[in-house]
Amino acid sequence: MDLVGHRGLWIRGRLQGEDGRALAQVQIGCGRELNPWNAGELQALANDEGRFRIGPLFPGTYQLRTLGGDGVFGWPSEATTVEAGASNVVLVLPSRHSIGGRVVDREGRAVDAHVHLLRQNSSLGQETSQREQGAFLFIALEPDTYSVQAEAPDGRVAVRSIVLAEGTRVEGIVLTLEEGTRIGVRHDLERYARCAIWAGDALAADSSVHYGRESFETVPAGPLRIELYSGDEIFAVRELIGRAGRVESVEFDLVPGD
Repeated sequence: MDLVGHRGLWIRGRLQGEDGRALAQVQIGCGRELNPWNAGELQALANDEGRFRIGPLFPGTYQLRTLGGDGVFGWPSEATTVEAGASNVVLVLPSRHSIGGRVVDREGRAVDAHVHLLRQNSSLGQETSQREQGAFLFIALEPDTYSVQAEAPDGRVAVRSIVLAEGTRVEGIVLTLEEGTRIGVRHDLERYARCAIWAGDALAADSSVHYGRESFETVPAGPLRIELYSGDEIFAVRELIGRAGRVESVEFDLVPGD
């Protein structure tokens, strides 16, 4: 058997938006056959000029896709097929089916925060960008109604309901942080249930509440609707006025005889 050695090949290129602007600190995955779990992928991070290199690689065809990065998160983008050794690859991050904006304080100054993109039973979360303070972008989304929720380390929060239509993008969202209220939810069912907290038409929090444990969420102050649900069934509802800077406890007694 003859063994053939080689020094390895590299794929080099640039990551940019549809406007041609370089995208920095975004992760790129590379593999022969990509899968949803990123198994067996090589990964690289685009530098401040959006440039990346991946290798060393065996000769052959590879697939590249973006996986998110500094202030950018979502499902992996569609794959681009390239040959090992390619040196001028241009990856374009599609803006279609994306939601982006900025988190600010009352004076309009950008703020570092954690941002969640919420649907019932589903959420994506990321920190805002370190290069563009307060900026966030969620990519490769399904058309649907979402809530975008931001929370700063000091407990200030903001939430907005967003409709993402087929073939469109939503950009320029401004989330203005205000002092929130802390809601604790407990139930007596001997199983876990999901809890959705609504602030108007926006889903401000969605989490699992386990038997015997109180689950806390920070949400905007004001009128709130708290739903305990499983699947498509809502089996308990409570409404209250959340007071800024306060902690409110809500207990659902659902088992007869307790």
